[in-house]
Amino acid sequence: MRVTLSTTLTLVTCAVGTVLASFDAASYHMPRSALASDGYSFDQLADAYEQGLSDPRLPKRAIVKRFDPNTQATSKIGVFDTNTGESQGFLTIFGDFIRNTTTDPTLFQYSKLAGVGDKIDLEVSIQGGVVTKQLVVATKNTATTGLNSPNASPHTKSDLYAVAWPLRTPSGSTPTLDAIHETWFESAVWSVASDKTLSCTWINPDGSPVPLQPYFVVGQLHLSPSTAQLRPWGGPWYDIRNVTLKLVD
Repeated sequence: MRVTLSTTLTLVTCAVGTVLASFDAASYHMPRSALASDGYSFDQLADAYEQGLSDPRLPKRAIVKRFDPNTQATSKIGVFDTNTGESQGFLTIFGDFIRNTTTDPTLFQYSKLAGVGDKIDLEVSIQGGVVTKQLVVATKNTATTGLNSPNASPHTKSDLYAVAWPLRTPSGSTPTLDAIHETWFESAVWSVASDKTLSCTWINPDGSPVPLQPYFVVGQLHLSPSTAQLRPWGGPWYDIRNVTLKLVD
């Protein structure tokens, strides 16, 4: 059987495009396994994904604003010192990473129909509202073994970081692999208490929940089941700053 260069490239492109995640655009959730198609190269579609752009294959009539005032609310996320309660500003998105600011807070949107303790996504509307990024918790090291499990390395088992990606996972789901970033992630991990305090719970591969403590190190938002385990790493880990996150006006 004769295999042309075009056929070979198509097969390779389809193999590379297999990702266990969804592209979030309008009401569509596009499997990454379908990335290379309809005349677009994998690189073109991957670039759109990385920038949070809407999928160029979607018909323009399908591009609608995601925010629904009947079911969603918007809020800034305040940052407070866990020990003293002192306000330290707000969360802001810098590129994909989550940082602390006093002057340029990011406005997040979330389901106002969720009950106390329900797991929700925290979203950021981009590209004129046609797509959202989610406040995702991600890790490159721990998802396959579970946080604090006996099989996890003591040097990598407790650190996760927050990023803003156009990916989402269902509430209660175990870690999902994003092959482009070579990272495991979960998105619907946030819940809101009656006083608007946010809590975050990671789900291990065996389904066990792990409450996480948010903290800042080297200016970026990370999370861990035990920040005390990280301090012996030395260097910047000596300067971990535990924080409490709250929805604020």
